[in-house]
This record gives sequence, C-alpha cells and structure tokens, in this order.
Amino acid sequence: MKRTATILLALAAHAAAQSTINPSASHAYAANAGWADFRPDRPNGVVIGEYVVSGKAYAANFGWIDLGDGSPADGVRYGNSTAADSGVNHDGAGNLSGFAYAANIGWVNFGWASAGDSDRPHFDLTTGAFSGYAWAANAGWFALGGGNLVNDSIICVDSDMDSMGDAWEIEHFGAIDAAGPGTGHDGDGVDDAAEYLAGTDPLDGTSRLQIVQMDHHPNFTRVVLGFSGASPARLYSIETTTDLTGAFTDSGLGKLTGDTATLTVRSFEITANPSRFYRIVPSKPMQP
Repeated sequence: MKRTATILLALAAHAAAQSTINPSASHAYAANAGWADFRPDRPNGVVIGEYVVSGKAYAANFGWIDLGDGSPADGVRYGNSTAADSGVNHDGAGNLSGFAYAANIGWVNFGWASAGDSDRPHFDLTTGAFSGYAWAANAGWFALGGGNLVNDSIICVDSDMDSMGDAWEIEHFGAIDAAGPGTGHDGDGVDDAAEYLAGTDPLDGTSRLQIVQMDHHPNFTRVVLGFSGASPARLYSIETTTDLTGAFTDSGLGKLTGDTATLTVRSFEITANPSRFYRIVPSKPMQP
C-alpha cells in the first residue's frame, strides 16, 4: 500500500509539472482546424516524460486536446485500450504513439505510422524539434514539424531518489523498491543504476556498454573506435586521455546517438601519442 501511494504521488507530480515545450515554438498546425498551442501558458501545457506525455494543448477553433494525465494504469505506458487509460506514449528515443483526445474533434492518433515511416510523430533528442504528423478523422493532419514545435526537456520521475526512473524500474523489476543503490540483478558487475544511465538491460548479463574496436592510423593522428550496447534512448560521449591520473577530455564529437546496429563506429582526430586511453560516457537526453 505504501509503495502504491508513493508511485501515485510521483505520477501526480509528473502530471502537474511545468510544460517542457519551448514557449517560443509551441504550435502544431492542421489545415482543417488551425493552430494548436502545446504550451498555452507558462506553467501549463504538454509535458514530455520518460515514457508518457501528459498535459493539454489548446486550439482556438476547437478547444482543448488532452494528451494524457501522466498516470498510466501499469505505471509505465498508457494501454490505449480504454478511454480511462489513454494518452500519448514516448519510447525514450523521441518516437510518439497512442492517442490524444479533444471533446470537439474526437481522437487524435499519434500511432498511425510504422516504425520506419519518415512521417511518424517524433522529436529529435538533441535539438528537441518535432517532425511528422498526428491524425484526427474529424480535423485531418496535424503537422508537428517546420520548427513550430520544439521540446526543451524530458521529465524523468525518480520518487525514491535512487538514480533510476520510476517507470523504468517498474518496467524491469515490477516496483520501484526492488532495486536500489548498489544492486545488480543480472550479475554482470554493472549495478542497476549504471545500467539505467547506459540504457542497457539490467536483467541481461550480456547487455552492456563496452568498447569492442579500436584502430589507430599509422601516424597516430586519427582513431576509429567502436562500441556496443548503445540504446536509441541515450546519448554517448567518447572521451580520451593520455594519462589515467589526469582528466578525460571529449573527443570532439560531442554527444552522439548510437547506431541501431549492434556496433556503433566513429572516427575522430587525435594528437599524435601512442599512449592513449578511451571511455564511453552515456547520458540521458534533454534532462532539465
């Protein structure tokens, strides 16, 4: 009972959070219904969460669009099988699905497209810019792109402050108190909080972020480095040093997305030095 109450309080706080939509780029457009504002005033509007979207958009021509209340029945994602558990889901990689609802035009479908469709509703994890379309039978296509709609951050609720998002813990362990500081469920030597940050599977000992390829050019001015275990929901930095007692510095590539294939390979310039060390540093995108 205590655990359930904690989850509900965290989700309620999520639903009431200040909008994550950029106040200067907050609109989508439907040719048949006009503009819809995803941040109608500063504290209110749409909130992008780790797995779900919540809050409301407003259109002068047809009123409010409800994207979800931030409290999916399973604690992870809206099921969209009943009106009471409906809303827009977010897969962590910027892809949207599910349904929003407007009393005057009915359901707005964010999940109509296949995974590889270029018009799928999506926002970029580095710039926050939306692209693609949502569909309403009574209003037509809502264009999300063109620079008119931008997200500034992703809200990840961690009510027990254990460096793991509540929804992720429920998804993998069934509850938010089944893992904590120092736990490692798959026995691979990487604790669960580190797996969360890296985007690897905490229940699979073979799922890990690691460098598996490193090739220097003969004059040691360029390196080709490959790493496995990348998640589309995370960003990664390649850092380097010539002395393990000193600080690591960025390779110059900045934060990058991993490839969908098993191996992510990148090349970059280095200062000539045969003694050099590398590491992969994961980060969660668009954290406030």
